[in-house]
Amino acid sequence: MSKEKKFDIESTSDLIQLLNVYENEWMHRDTILWSNTIKLFLAGLIVTILPYTAELYNLRIPTTINMKIFPIIGIVFSVILFFISGAYASRLTAIGNTIRDIISMLEYRYQRQSVLDLKISSKSSKRLKDNFVLRIFNISISNIATVILPTVLLILSIFVITTI
Repeated sequence: MSKEKKFDIESTSDLIQLLNVYENEWMHRDTILWSNTIKLFLAGLIVTILPYTAELYNLRIPTTINMKIFPIIGIVFSVILFFISGAYASRLTAIGNTIRDIISMLEYRYQRQSVLDLKISSKSSKRLKDNFVLRIFNISISNIATVILPTVLLILSIFVITTI
């Protein structure tokens, strides 16, 4: 059995309605991804820097608690954040691929145009197309949620552990 998606829809209006359903689901999952990622990142950040900010906000941390426990909890948060945001991002990618498949089934005049599909005429502009600057547009925004934020939290937590 093939894993390729097949839709038995021939009407353009039906395809557009199906596309609308998937785009609404994509927006919903994108909102969930960012909401949960930001909440978990901020919780981990607050726990990690709590030993430094306790005096600033007149908080008393009991002396029986080892201060290194806070950045260790931050490291745990970063690992959890990595897995949770990765799971949400993979769902988002699957929906995005389905949307791309549906768009490819539409007539050409209804399809979206990509920056990378532009016709480039001058020789210097052709080199630009292969440049890293244009390739960066292919990087998914969900990489920020799945890689960068957990890494920042992990590095910060390790830094705090070494300075306490």
